[in-house]
Amino acid sequence: EVLGGETYKSPVKEKAEVRTILDLGGHIGMAATYFLRRFPGPGRLVVVEPDAENFKILEENVRLCSGCHQKTISLINGAIWPLDGEARLRRSEHSWGHRVEVGGSGPMVRCYSMDSILTEHGIDEIDLLKVDIEGAESQLFGAGCESWLGRSKRIYMELHGDKRVDEILKAHGFVRFHRWGHATSFYVRQ
Repeated sequence: EVLGGETYKSPVKEKAEVRTILDLGGHIGMAATYFLRRFPGPGRLVVVEPDAENFKILEENVRLCSGCHQKTISLINGAIWPLDGEARLRRSEHSWGHRVEVGGSGPMVRCYSMDSILTEHGIDEIDLLKVDIEGAESQLFGAGCESWLGRSKRIYMELHGDKRVDEILKAHGFVRFHRWGHATSFYVRQ
């Protein structure tokens, strides 16, 4: 589904070059490799994935795509969260369903805030933000998201039931496009 191009196929005509891509919830790198092939020009790709096993596969998949793009790549074995620190990774029976949470009994994972990632990697503007973080969207798009949301142009996101995130994005000038049969929504700043 990802590599076939349907999940992240834009429902609107792309007008601008995509130089900076941030992939939150990178899983095993399928979206990252798709984006590298679709937007091969110069720029930067940063992928964040909290699960160590998924991260190893992600590294290998991105490495196999090394000749198909001109992007600088940064892979982060950690989780996106509102604050820097640590949290627990609640493991799912499926490799794509792990969640980050405070408390619990799962393994500890290093957490990074959006501001930290953007600062550390010298990112001023996000051309494409992919978010698939298994229910942590409400934390990510909570207090403080204004500091980086205004620098984002396009967002692909799999929402996990929190309609407030959709309202926050609309309040920040994003228009939502949703394709029937797909869990991923596409938001464009107007």
